[in-house]
Amino acid sequence: MAMTIDGTWEPGGRRVKRLCGWLAAAGLAFVLAVIAPAGPVEAQDQTQPPADAAAAPGGEPDAPWSARCIAPHRDAPLNCQIEQRAVVTETGQLLLLVTIAVPGESRQPVLTIRAPLQLFLPAGVRVDIDGRNAEKLEFRTCDQQGCYVRTPISNATLDAMFKGLKLNIILESLNNQQLTVPMSLSGFTEVYNKVR
Repeated sequence: MAMTIDGTWEPGGRRVKRLCGWLAAAGLAFVLAVIAPAGPVEAQDQTQPPADAAAAPGGEPDAPWSARCIAPHRDAPLNCQIEQRAVVTETGQLLLLVTIAVPGESRQPVLTIRAPLQLFLPAGVRVDIDGRNAEKLEFRTCDQQGCYVRTPISNATLDAMFKGLKLNIILESLNNQQLTVPMSLSGFTEVYNKVR
């Protein structure tokens, strides 16, 4: 059984309905108890009709990406990153974190994806933009917060993200169930241009 996260944006954040059922079926239920809270999202099973969701404070429908920059000291170049989170609305627990770092020295962007534990690691993470140009990325490491993919981003991939609507993150559970999490690319160009 495959599941796709509903990528529509509502005031207060992204909605993903019925994720808890998928997580339990996939052996990932405990992830809801161990991952730190973040903003709102619900999961949707494709076989179930969507339910109404309450708006949560602090989110903007057209601003799914956030940016921040820091410098190790006053004279150092800024190390910047932008990120987007997918979060379970009912619990506020983080499901997925996508970060693009732009190091101060190299200015070469690096994509990091933090996925939940209890995934089928050999399947890696598949990433595509609007369903095209799928790329398989290998997990590099796991810790108590999740499993991580880290890879440089090519100019061609960045260009596709500037023009695209959704960055799809595709994961596989231990029992070979597939979960697709579409991360909105709305506002991506504007936020990325602030930190590049």
